[in-house]
Amino acid sequence: MIMKIRNYVMENLIIEYKENPYIPLNILLCRNQSLSYYIKNNKNFLNVNDNIYNKFKEYFKLFLRSNCVKQALKENNNYINIIELIDNDDILNKFLNDKYLKSIPLFEFAGSGYTNKDILISFVSGFPFMVYDFDIPVKSEEYDILKVVIIIFNITMKLITTLHEFIIHFLFGYLNYLSDGKISYESPKNDKKIELNDGGLYFENILFGKIYGNLTLNDVLTILNVDSFISKDEFQNNLKKKLELDKFQVKSDFLKFILQEYNLDLKNLKVNPNMYSYMKSNDFGLCIKRDINNILLPFKMP
Repeated sequence: MIMKIRNYVMENLIIEYKENPYIPLNILLCRNQSLSYYIKNNKNFLNVNDNIYNKFKEYFKLFLRSNCVKQALKENNNYINIIELIDNDDILNKFLNDKYLKSIPLFEFAGSGYTNKDILISFVSGFPFMVYDFDIPVKSEEYDILKVVIIIFNITMKLITTLHEFIIHFLFGYLNYLSDGKISYESPKNDKKIELNDGGLYFENILFGKIYGNLTLNDVLTILNVDSFISKDEFQNNLKKKLELDKFQVKSDFLKFILQEYNLDLKNLKVNPNMYSYMKSNDFGLCIKRDINNILLPFKMP
């Protein structure tokens, strides 16, 4: 493998490699691209091939229109206009392209997404998240499986982030624009049961039954395996179940496509049941640190 040093923040890369020697190198490289290299090459925030990225956007539309999401939206009268928007193909296709949905170099300690409601642009972190408490690979095939598992975890977390940024922050900003300010850009943040500082986290709690910090493999496979007719209660019950890979049935075309793309059979997947990944947020929800030097060290010409 040949890599150009100027394309990476080597100080960060060396530290991460020492702390995470079993994380696949391509994941660490993606996490430590220099800003100039990132801007030039990274428009796909999943860090996968374009076929999977395009399938991701198709699945995201299906997920938005699923019974469980619509049931969650119907729990608050302020969401009624959102349902109309997500049923509109033209609107979804327009706003899921890279003019309005962009990849941003953002580490998880600063958040995983950001939306500017004034100019109607949503950003999702293009850096991969880490996975923890996995069984250390001792064979090359185990190492290859770990690569795929990390990719699947990241696809799921980027889906949650996209949902958070798009369906709540972006669409409420869009409704405010369409209505000339008659509809507030402020999304619901509280009710009698829960009060939060961020509307995306509030909706996340309604839909998933919790606000995500740690994600387990069961969370990942359940969220990537939604069909159009599943109810919110059934969806949340599936999230609470203990994962039994030998009984797990792959239903969604998207999950099937990913597994086929990487030649992975879930029944043969042996993983530590305690393995997890982490989506970190600050006290006010997911946010961007605006000082880029706090995210990437500046590149210095040798």
